[in-house]
Amino acid sequence: MRDSRRSFSLTVLGVTFLGLCGWWTEASAQGPRTGYVYGESATLTVAVIPLHAEVRLDGVVIGSAHDLVARTVAMVPGDHVVQVSAPGYMPTIVSVPSLPNWSSHVNLELVPARGF
Repeated sequence: MRDSRRSFSLTVLGVTFLGLCGWWTEASAQGPRTGYVYGESATLTVAVIPLHAEVRLDGVVIGSAHDLVARTVAMVPGDHVVQVSAPGYMPTIVSVPSLPNWSSHVNLELVPARGF
């Protein structure tokens, strides 16, 4: 009886692991292609309003806010800079530290620029 419970537990653990690996592959494949990351990697998720805002990671355009909805971007672990700008809005710069095998999130709403 004890061996059958252990076998069942190992089977459930194996199926769970395979399911998570499949989810990770699917989630990372949905992001815009900005190059490949070999070895340890981290991911970035960006949610910005307005949706027409341009998003840059370390000075490189990774797409508009609309392009990045519910998508992840692979990046090398370390300190990064996310720049967001849109016509008629104040530009915003955010420092994003990232760790290996971890996901960082940037959620922001740009402030409308006012003429003086």
